[in-house]
Amino acid sequence: MNYRLTKPNEKQSLVLPISLVDKLGEIGEEELKFILAAYGYCAMHGEEIDSDGMMDFICEKTGIAKEKSGEYMAFWRGAGFMKTGSKRKKTTVERKRVLFDSEKKPSYSSMDIAKAGENNVFRDLVDYAQNRLKKTFNTSELATLYSFMDYLKMPVEVVMLVIENCASKGKGSLRYVEKVLISFADTGIDTYQKAEEYIQESQRKQDYENKVRALIGLGIRALTGKEKAALAAWSTEYKMPFELIALAYEKTINAIHQPSIPYMNTILEGWFREGITSKSQVENKIAVAAGNDRSYDPAAFFEAAVKRGERKDV
Repeated sequence: MNYRLTKPNEKQSLVLPISLVDKLGEIGEEELKFILAAYGYCAMHGEEIDSDGMMDFICEKTGIAKEKSGEYMAFWRGAGFMKTGSKRKKTTVERKRVLFDSEKKPSYSSMDIAKAGENNVFRDLVDYAQNRLKKTFNTSELATLYSFMDYLKMPVEVVMLVIENCASKGKGSLRYVEKVLISFADTGIDTYQKAEEYIQESQRKQDYENKVRALIGLGIRALTGKEKAALAAWSTEYKMPFELIALAYEKTINAIHQPSIPYMNTILEGWFREGITSKSQVENKIAVAAGNDRSYDPAAFFEAAVKRGERKDV
């Protein structure tokens, strides 16, 4: 016998991301209820919603206790299914003097940890962390987890966000989570908003680097300091569209017959200084140069551009 779902009309439809199916094997009943109710609320009220109103709706419809709803919110935000609605200016975090050190954190006794376990917030954090990192913590690991709240003074939602982000990248070590949170504490990333923005920006930079690596066939070789600086300039300062990165790579291969980020950087820096932001502008510039000089050689044009960039760097 064949079965099919009854198709509702458009106003009664609840649209869910297909990627939610991939999470079914690692979430519990309440996590699933939470996200379904959240999507239901958004379907009725639009994407820009009142968070307090949504939480009240979710708790009413699912029976989830309010003290647990914050945990589920952090989980789904960390997994990328929920985000803050307001479009705020990105937070710039200045590097401060290192204040925290894993070797200098307080020494917590078994009694300290037992007392901490009386706190519902910490107890929920333990359950969440053990579930996402897929292990049962010993006393030492519980002490490390407690230090995130007590020593680093990190809000529990920030700790959960970092745990979720690390676990999703296959870096499910509590030591790695600690390293990230110490870095956050040192640089003043101490709210969910700041942590979320930092993680999103870091992911954007990593995605950009991965595209460049794939383009020029870098493999797993670590970038040099100069190469990292070049990529940072392309994506952040120059805001070069990837079509120009690809074109600079093509011209580099034609000129020196091998990939070279420094050589590409000289070409891209020259285009940036000339206000070139698209491949068509480069092609127009070549066409104009060719029209003015019948003996024009495109390879010589790019060689001259490289030399101009080198002279400006002297």
